Amino acid sequence: MRAATLACCVPKPPTAATPPIVSRPEISYFQKLYRQNLFGTVTAPHSASPPAVVSYVQDVRLDIMWVKILELVVVKFKITSRINFSGHWNNEPQGIIIHGCVVEGSGSRSKRWWSNSNRGAIALFEPEGLKSRKWHGRAPGATPDKRGDRTVFMPPKWALGYHQCRWGYDSEARVREIAKTFRQKGMPCDVIWMDIDYMDGYRCFTFDQACSYSINFIYDERFPDPKTLVAELHQAGFKAIWMLDPGIKREEGYFVYDSGSERDIWIQTADGKPFVGDVWPGPCVFPDFAQSRTRSWWADLVKDFISNGVDGIWNDMNEPAVFKTVTKTMPESNVHHGDIEFGGCQNHLHYHNVYGMLMARSTYEGMKLANENGRPFVLTRAGFIGSQRYAATWTGDNLSLGASSYEYLNGSPIGVLSGSFRALSLHYLGLSGQPLSGPDIG
Repeated sequence: MRAATLACCVPKPPTAATPPIVSRPEISYFQKLYRQNLFGTVTAPHSASPPAVVSYVQDVRLDIMWVKILELVVVKFKITSRINFSGHWNNEPQGIIIHGCVVEGSGSRSKRWWSNSNRGAIALFEPEGLKSRKWHGRAPGATPDKRGDRTVFMPPKWALGYHQCRWGYDSEARVREIAKTFRQKGMPCDVIWMDIDYMDGYRCFTFDQACSYSINFIYDERFPDPKTLVAELHQAGFKAIWMLDPGIKREEGYFVYDSGSERDIWIQTADGKPFVGDVWPGPCVFPDFAQSRTRSWWADLVKDFISNGVDGIWNDMNEPAVFKTVTKTMPESNVHHGDIEFGGCQNHLHYHNVYGMLMARSTYEGMKLANENGRPFVLTRAGFIGSQRYAATWTGDNLSLGASSYEYLNGSPIGVLSGSFRALSLHYLGLSGQPLSGPDIG
């Protein structure tokens, strides 16, 4: 393997007010690595933005990762031949080079990373092919070659099967109908998912026991007895996964809000008050998962929730997404009182990119509390480097109708497997260290 030339520089970083996407004339495309909720069906979601790049020059490969939870001190690297592939997790699935890649001089290509953070470490990988990796710097394994070992959770066997999920399964009767139809038609299916429809007013950790008006003009109970529903699904050969979001409805008398307020674990505004932002339930507060006591509080809630027969948990909206804002998330000036190991008390800009991973970790730990010897299954929408230790992920919402449906279908295996013979980028998920992943199929 030939040696690669690496050049680093540290120009003045942009301010915290830098927008997520800006136009820069000297490069073809520029994007801030700042996880956000682009609500709807997009082919390039940005629910995870780990700062890593994989580069090839014929028989030379150089991988670079900025080991920092924020957006990097600027790194500029250049390999002295044409780079055939370049990218990172959550890259554009159709192979469009993003994040500041440009062609310079003699046909070489470079990438510039700008950071608002302080210090960090640059990890360099020079693998001898896709099956081997070498870590330059501090490695989590016993040896550099073991860097990737012991960092991926073992999923339950049933998680490898077909999963059926849709927004709109708004009653136990509808869920039973779906399960019955699969079995009657002989279609293999291992898991049925419950979206936020099951909740009482979209309040997490609750079940809506009210009645709903069905298409047949009959009032059906929604989810009065989840334990019995799950038992019936198990008897029919299905597992049941239920959604939990980070937004907790600000409502006195709601046990989750009351217990969190008693413990003072909400993310705060710059003036020390709990931040309130609108999500599905309306005005919500948000757990500060950067605190160990918050993660323990959430894990205990998950443990109790599992007692209803829950087999797996889906963490959604955990960028964190916030409605009625330009950025689709909370202000960067919000304050987290994080653990010292994560940086201590910092603003949201510091913790934003790891918020989803810390929530997934809390959920995973809660499932382990409920069943120490079991294999938890957690799905997370937002993630970061290290999310593979706690959760699976998926490529985002897809369209199944219309002229654009093929674009989503075509991009799905690319996103999951992280490879494309025609693409210009090496994408996210599989080959990037997130082995348990999958796409929507419609």
